[in-house]
Amino acid sequence: MTRSVYIRPRDRRRRAARLFGAAIGLLFAACELEVPGTGGPENSGPQPLERITEPAESGAVHLVRLVQRGDEYGFEPMQLSIAPGDVLRFVMVGAQPESVAFDPGRATPEAAQFIRANSLHLGALLTDPGQAYDVSFHDAPPGRYPFVSLPHRASGMQGVVVVGE
Repeated sequence: MTRSVYIRPRDRRRRAARLFGAAIGLLFAACELEVPGTGGPENSGPQPLERITEPAESGAVHLVRLVQRGDEYGFEPMQLSIAPGDVLRFVMVGAQPESVAFDPGRATPEAAQFIRANSLHLGALLTDPGQAYDVSFHDAPPGRYPFVSLPHRASGMQGVVVVGE
């Protein structure tokens, strides 16, 4: 006979945060990297996340954080320029679920076609801190690619990535 165990959402977040912290610690140890602020030598090369998140198509990874400060929500950074072939990695750091979607109605015509062809307008739901959503711009035409948080669009949570201009 199996028994179900209910874990309260707050306990899940704490457990997830502990596991995430432990995973990052193991990652630093495995990569033999100095943890910033621990008195070790400063790393003059790429930052640890840049080293471990390089996409397969050898483009750059650009981190966009989904943040929450009280009742304010936002993307950090809100605007960035990238090259075709680069990857945007949306990482949830707030406590409220977010759904990131690209807006073909405000995009340049070629970008809107790319957004629809790759279903980027449907969005991806992020529910846990540390959860990430990668969007590859491999074969993306130059243009403006606006994105929004579906739950917080009315609060002004939006951004734009400019590809190859």
